[in-house]
This record gives sequence, structure tokens and C-alpha cells, in this order.
Amino acid sequence: ASESETCRVRKSGSKRKEVAKRTRLAIWGEPWKEKEERIRRESLYGGYSSWALNAIMVKGGDDVRQEVLASQIIEQFSAIFREAKLPLWLKATKVVVTGPQSGFI
Repeated sequence: ASESETCRVRKSGSKRKEVAKRTRLAIWGEPWKEKEERIRRESLYGGYSSWALNAIMVKGGDDVRQEVLASQIIEQFSAIFREAKLPLWLKATKVVVTGPQSGFI
């Protein structure tokens, strides 16, 4: 490929990455890490070592025990993958059942 073609392909790839970045921002908003840092700076309690920002889903009208079971299974598989030194990553969620038809995830 000629030098001009290579340069055009690089610009095209760069433009695609920029469009993808803008699209993600439009759909999901501010990246979590940036949001966490901004809120920590603005928080009265941001200087505490125990400070943390967590996302929570509130679920109602549905039995969340199935989410508890799924989270436990994910934790077990994550431990198995770690022990086997497999390059796989699973993130179990924490589930708090607040009633027969509600909870926090």
C-alpha cells in the first residue's frame, strides 16, 4: 500500500474511534471512572479512605431470589477460573432482598 493509502486508513480508523467514543458518551453518559472521581472531589466525605461510589438497581414486583442464586453461581465460577488461572473475568453482583417482591442489585 502506498504511503497516502496508509495515512488515509489511519485517519479513517481514528475517525471511527472518535465516532464510537461520542456514541458511547451519548448512550451511557460520562464514563464511570470519571464520574466517580468527579463525585469524590465534590463530596464532603470524599477524603475518607472508606468512601466509595456504587451503582444500585432497585427492583420491584419480581422475586429477586433468582438474582441471589445467579450471583452465587457467578462467584463460584469466578473462584474456579481464578484457581485454574484462566484468563476469564466474572463480576458477581451483590443482591439485597428487601421483601418478597423487591430488592437492591
